[in-house]
Amino acid sequence: MVHGWLEKARPLVFVLTSGSGTGEEAAIGTTAQIVQHAGARIGGIFGRCTDRGLHAALLMKEKERFNSFAQELADAFLDESIDLVVGDSAEGFDPAHDLCRVIVDAAVGIAAQTRLQIKNFEFPLVGGPISRSTTLRQRVEGEAWLRKFASCQAYAEPIREIERRLANDGLDALREEHLRLAMPWSIRNRRGVLYSRAEDGRIPAIQFADHLLPVAGSVHRYVSGKHAWAA
Repeated sequence: MVHGWLEKARPLVFVLTSGSGTGEEAAIGTTAQIVQHAGARIGGIFGRCTDRGLHAALLMKEKERFNSFAQELADAFLDESIDLVVGDSAEGFDPAHDLCRVIVDAAVGIAAQTRLQIKNFEFPLVGGPISRSTTLRQRVEGEAWLRKFASCQAYAEPIREIERRLANDGLDALREEHLRLAMPWSIRNRRGVLYSRAEDGRIPAIQFADHLLPVAGSVHRYVSGKHAWAA
């Protein structure tokens, strides 16, 4: 969704999961190629767990594991003197994306205690264009657009977020890239989130209130050291 920005900023890239199903290793391998071809770098957390493994960890509410991810990411931000962090928006579509937003907010919160200038941005994966006044926008054209479109088609299995964006907004929407200042911990105010599917019909689906929210609350308390909100 931000391939044009990726080529311009050439950031250090972290990816939480490697994919799901039979194409797990191929998926993260393709992601690594896209990152490297864009001139960006691969971070220490890169396909650390599978989608299926993440699903199980959320069902089991493995809070310490996610606290550890946040701390490791914060340490990397400080080690690399990072001033700008860009990550998934929490859109209530996929628990993995929402969890990424929780972990990013936590990591930035930890790092900001030392590095006050660090900024936290987000980009949409399945929603429409962002209209908030703090938005950074760009339109991807020419050769950059061809490279972006090729990256969308590079995976062995179709990317659900791309398919949904195309179905909702059309091909031209992929040319538009939007970043906005994140609103940390806004996920705690959401109600009625129903994730679209389980990873496997034989295991329980992730529920926002029962699984994601308690983990998010734990991560928040890990950062703040206070019971700022209950989960």
